Amino acid sequence: MKIEEKRELLERWYGAMKDQDREEVSNWKKRFESRSDMFTDPELYKFYELLSARYYLLNKDYDKADSKLEATGPVEEDKWHWLNYYYYFFKGISHFDQGQYQDALDCYMKAKPIVTDISLEEIGEFYFELGLAYQRNYEITLSVKYTEKALEIFKRKANNRRIITCENLLGINNKDFQQYKEAEHHYHEALLHAKKSDDPFLQMMVLHNFGAMCSEQDDFKVAINFLTKANPLIEPYDHHIKARNLYLLAKNYFKAEEFQEARLKLDFGLKISKQFGNQEYIHRFNLLKSKFEEPERFEQTYIDGISYFQDHKWWDYVAVYSLELADYYRENELHRPSTEYYHLAEIARNKIEKERARQ
Repeated sequence: MKIEEKRELLERWYGAMKDQDREEVSNWKKRFESRSDMFTDPELYKFYELLSARYYLLNKDYDKADSKLEATGPVEEDKWHWLNYYYYFFKGISHFDQGQYQDALDCYMKAKPIVTDISLEEIGEFYFELGLAYQRNYEITLSVKYTEKALEIFKRKANNRRIITCENLLGINNKDFQQYKEAEHHYHEALLHAKKSDDPFLQMMVLHNFGAMCSEQDDFKVAINFLTKANPLIEPYDHHIKARNLYLLAKNYFKAEEFQEARLKLDFGLKISKQFGNQEYIHRFNLLKSKFEEPERFEQTYIDGISYFQDHKWWDYVAVYSLELADYYRENELHRPSTEYYHLAEIARNKIEKERARQ
């Protein structure tokens, strides 16, 4: 088999990863492992190793993925320069999946000049992930810019899966700008395509984010409806999404004064978060519990949670929870700590605005 034919097989494997077709991805992996002599060419071998890292990322095995990446690249040979795109891109995805959003952007910036040497569809893939990273770094205008570029490419390529994910991300971006009608339009477009695709993951993703937007607007019943529809579609390996969905369900059930359902969702979500060591949602569930169920623990739980989010520079959480703690102190006529946390909430909001204005 010629080198070009072997590279085409690797591209097909990578395509299955992008489509998250786990069965096909696994079949390709078994096929390659049974032919250990298949990638003796050094350049092709490095490409295979990089795609193996992407395989581990798909399966949330970050230790193996990072080990593969560090052992493989970046490459120094000029003629293999195109491989550095995959090295930095996959390294960025690893950072992103582990909540290291600025590190992800830093890697994407190194991959960006090289992506033009790859296929048009891969440019779309890269732009989408770049848009996602900008969104999590509060640079919403840049997120919209690159997501729209990705959407344009995927519409030309009739890539239904990525059309859905782009429409979904545009919905999130418009929600962040509090442009709810525009966000709703994008979510409806995403749902329309998701139903045509018959892909439960994509349907779940859009239903979940639609529910999150309704939760933000305090539309409890509609939020619960969307989040409840999303919940059974979440795969066990997507424990972070599961935790977030259960958190939003518990929060909305509490607000709707359906306390039994709220407790069930909270306890299950906290159990999952502890099982997978998800510190973000361990804190968020404990904060929710102290607010509605354990007022005697409210102050210390909020102080601990805010400190954790401040250390991780998650300024949206710092702003929200600092404001709630400041209100608590004000209601109890504790003016000094109240002033301190109002000030911290303002600092956090200013940091978010500065991040958004950087573009």
